[in-house]
Formats: sequence, structure tokens, C-alpha cells
Amino acid sequence: VLGPMGGGTSVELSGANLASVTGVTFGGSPAGSVVYDPGTGKVTASSPAGPAGNAAVELTTPYGMATAPATFRYVAPPTITSVVNTSVTPNINEGPASISVPVTISGTNFVDASVEFDRGGALSSIVVLNETTITATTPVPVAEGYVMATVRTTGGAGSLASAFYYVNAPTVTAVSPDAGPYAGGTG
Repeated sequence: VLGPMGGGTSVELSGANLASVTGVTFGGSPAGSVVYDPGTGKVTASSPAGPAGNAAVELTTPYGMATAPATFRYVAPPTITSVVNTSVTPNINEGPASISVPVTISGTNFVDASVEFDRGGALSSIVVLNETTITATTPVPVAEGYVMATVRTTGGAGSLASAFYYVNAPTVTAVSPDAGPYAGGTG
């Protein structure tokens, strides 16, 4: 189970002999609230604030203590260090405003992430390769200029201002001279 470092994630514990629960701890810190539901026989506890990383979940009754078989993982907010267009070499942080391009987002704490630009909206084809790398496709159409990228995870949100620059396609307004000899060579 994943939750933000600030706490507040509702965690359900199942097992046997839970009716007399007196407390639940996450990494040794007491849960914000603990409720036993006699209808389901389960205990629901609210995670307290905790540092990034895994925390053992322990349930206490007057008859002993039990440690949950899975740990609770506190997830730190993500950070973004770069957004680059991977359709060109070398990879750069810009792309066309009129067509989608593949991008790679680099940073930290990319766990169960979504990505969006402040103009254009959510990116598509998002693949979280690992906790430091996401691949995605840019939204279009977007007006020329910089966009801010935001990654949202269980741990919170992280943004990078001026992360990617949309460039309008070139336009040609005149050709001069507009005529020349059939053989070419007009200069």
C-alpha cells in the first residue's frame, strides 16, 4: 500500500481476532484513527505522517501484537529535472505545436504517475519505466511557447517551469524572384 509522507491514507487490515484492537502503528508511529467494523471483521486505520520509505504496520490487542505481512510505503513528492523530445537527435526540450511527439521525463519518485502540461493538458501513452523515468506523448495543438510540466503521484505533485517549448511550423510568405529560366541558375 502506498501513501503520501503527510499521512491520511486509509488502510484496511484483515485477519483473525481483531475485534479488541487497541492500536495500530506505522513504522512505530500511532495511526491517526483506528476503527473496527464488526460487519466485515476488518480494521481501518489512517496512516500518520512518516518519512519516505517502507514502514511496518503493526496491530495491537490486549492479547498481543501482529505485524502485517506487507509494509506500507511512504512516497515522497516527485521532482522533474527534464522533459526532452526523443524524436530528434540530440534530444532537446522542444517540439512542434501541431503534432504529438514522444518525450522522456526525468526526475525522482515517479510512482504510479500521471503527467500534464499547464497548456494542452494530460500527456498520452504514459509509461512509468522506473522511479526516475517516464515516457509519454505530448498533447496538441498548443500555441507556441513554454509549458510547465507536472507529475502527480501518490506522494504529491512536482512541477518544472519552462519544461518544454512548443514551436510553430514555419511559414513562407513570399518567393523572390518568383520566376526564372527553365534551366535554373537564377540567383
